[in-house]
Amino acid sequence: MISIRSNPLVDEYGLDDLMVSDERSQILHKDVDSQNRPYVIGHFPSKSCLYIRYGKDTKGVLKYQMFGKGIVDFYDTYVVENERGKGIGKLLAKAGMEYIVENELKVKLSCTYMQKFVDDEKLPIYYDRLFYSY
Repeated sequence: MISIRSNPLVDEYGLDDLMVSDERSQILHKDVDSQNRPYVIGHFPSKSCLYIRYGKDTKGVLKYQMFGKGIVDFYDTYVVENERGKGIGKLLAKAGMEYIVENELKVKLSCTYMQKFVDDEKLPIYYDRLFYSY
């Protein structure tokens, strides 16, 4: 039997708190997207993610794990289905890499979307922050 998830951000990621309150999150960036829609990108440390919200609706998340001292692994990017292809993932990816640079962290890119973003941007400041495990 196929089950239909009502909200993958809640069911799959356990991010129901993002829908309710910003009390435990940090706002990283506010702006308007290419379609002139205002958005907020925040950091929710207790859920180990960055999120993007339009109004009260969370439209995407960038999940991470901390390991080692000062090393972050971006392992998953998710954008709600009806918002894909509108640049939301790119906004999250940029915010994630800016967070890494500003906080002088190293980053492992397990997420293929993040790998592609960094490759496409070709910014030395991003390459300098990459952590390679062998």
